[in-house]
Amino acid sequence: MFPYAVTRKDVRAVVTRNSSNFDIVNFVDELAVSELATTTSDDVKYLFSLYNSTMSSLIDKHAPQRMVMCSQRHRAPWYDAKCRSMKRQVRHLESVFRRRRLPTCHSKWRNTEVRYHQLLGSKQRSFWSGRVLESDGDSRALWKTLSSLMSPPASQTASITPAEFVAHFKGKVDAIRASTTGAPMPGIERTCSSLSSYKCVTTQDIKRLLGRYPTNSALLTQYKRG
Repeated sequence: MFPYAVTRKDVRAVVTRNSSNFDIVNFVDELAVSELATTTSDDVKYLFSLYNSTMSSLIDKHAPQRMVMCSQRHRAPWYDAKCRSMKRQVRHLESVFRRRRLPTCHSKWRNTEVRYHQLLGSKQRSFWSGRVLESDGDSRALWKTLSSLMSPPASQTASITPAEFVAHFKGKVDAIRASTTGAPMPGIERTCSSLSSYKCVTTQDIKRLLGRYPTNSALLTQYKRG
């Protein structure tokens, strides 16, 4: 039986904007008093440049950029509508069991899940067997099929530059500082106790300490082994 992988996940870094706290009223007010709204120039090049710089600065202020990790899943070529339908059935029976907690519901869910995994194995074997038969007489196509079957998929990692990594965490720190601006300082109670002196431990002290533990104590066994 072939080991079947239903999905393959690709992870990549995407730069987007944080628009959840976008204040349209403040944005319009600042735009209304900006140089773009008050200029009397009729120079087309200047107006285009002013428009780009003004809008960019306001958008960066009210909807700053942030880097998020997005994952995209790719289904196996043999994963068809029948597999998807049976997976929905398994999830439905699982949710029924989670609600009712009845032995009959559990048995029905587990039996359907076993049939689902058997279906996945059957679909994969049928697909790859067909690919091998289609490559009969073509050694190059046969090797390509066997190579993709026997070789594990390459791990997909996001290519993040050091600058993007720094910008990501700097943005998180700046967001936390902006959200806590003006907050009162936390009350931290400081203690004055400290270890100012040490007492020498004798062999009798150690024996008396170990004697307090039962003979089957795991800690005592550890000390004896040491």
